[in-house]
Parts: sequence; C-alpha cells; structure tokens
Amino acid sequence: MLRAEGWDVTVEYSYNHFGERGSLDVVGWHATRMALLIVEVKVRVLDVQDLHAGVDRKARVVPALLAAQRGWRARTVGRLVVVRDTPANRAVVARHAQTFAASLPQRAREAARWLRDPVGQLTALWFVRPATDRRSTKRGGHVGSVRRSGMRGSRPGAPSGRAHGDAADEPSALVTGPPAPWRPRTVPSNDGPS
Repeated sequence: MLRAEGWDVTVEYSYNHFGERGSLDVVGWHATRMALLIVEVKVRVLDVQDLHAGVDRKARVVPALLAAQRGWRARTVGRLVVVRDTPANRAVVARHAQTFAASLPQRAREAARWLRDPVGQLTALWFVRPATDRRSTKRGGHVGSVRRSGMRGSRPGAPSGRAHGDAADEPSALVTGPPAPWRPRTVPSNDGPS
C-alpha cells in the first residue's frame, strides 16, 4: 500500500537519542510532499495512556533524528495507529472515546486519503482485520485487502474504512512491493568545484 503510493518505507526503525529510546513499527517518507509517516501497530490496546504517550514521544523525537540521519526534513508528520479490529480493542476505544477523539480524531477513510496525498495533518486510528477474518462487509463480499488495489468502496480505489491483512500482526503488511534498500542522501559539498 505505502510503496504503491510513493512512500519510502522502513519497518522496525529503532532509535536511542539522549535516553529517549524506542522503535517504530513503520516509518515512511514521501519525498514529493516532504511528509513523514509514523505508524504504531497494536494487536491489543492494553494501556491507553502508554499508547498515546508513546506515539507523542515518537512524533517529537524521530523527525529530527531522521532529518539528521537520512536528510528527511519533513514539512508534515503524520501519526497513524493501526489496531487489530477485535471486539476487545473496539471496547477499549469506546470506553476512552473522548481521549481517542482528541488525540487520534481521524479514521481509516481520512488516513487512506492522506496516504495517497500527504498534505496537512494526519492523526488517525485505523482498525484492520487479520487475513484469516472472513466476516463480510455491509456491502457484501469479503473485506478488501490492505493493498489499495484490493480495497472496497463506493468507487474503484476508494477505501472502505476496513482492511484486512496481518497489519495488526505484521507491520510489513502495510508495505507492498519489493523492499527498496535505503541509501543515504548525498548532500553536495560547498568546498568548491571538484
């Protein structure tokens, strides 16, 4: 999904910066729009405070690190929390509806739209179903694939707000296509002609 939309993607990016340490399940860079995407993937939502604090910490620390390490100087940073679609996870989100509405107000449709054209802010929660879940959607048929080409909606390519794939188990399910090796960006020297 992300690579098909022009994102350079890293799965499991780890960092340690002056005691602030952690890892991101998925980090994406959209060079054309100079947009950075921070994705946190949760199979189960156990600690709401820890989830929000972790996403905030990563959104605060990681952009500067990636700017220094890879030259990714973001104009905008998107935050996307991908949660496995289970009754238990939905119940946790419902119990803390005001917290989620304040910190992650957008949902799947807005997230899918932003991933196609990352302009403005994204702070979204996206429920996904595992590939083994064959519950049908309201429109009938099976839930579409995480890959954009398989998403179902009212028109071809439109997101349904539901996706399956093991994205809640495997962050790499959000990433389609062959992995692109990361190469450091070459910054021209100001030392004069070479």
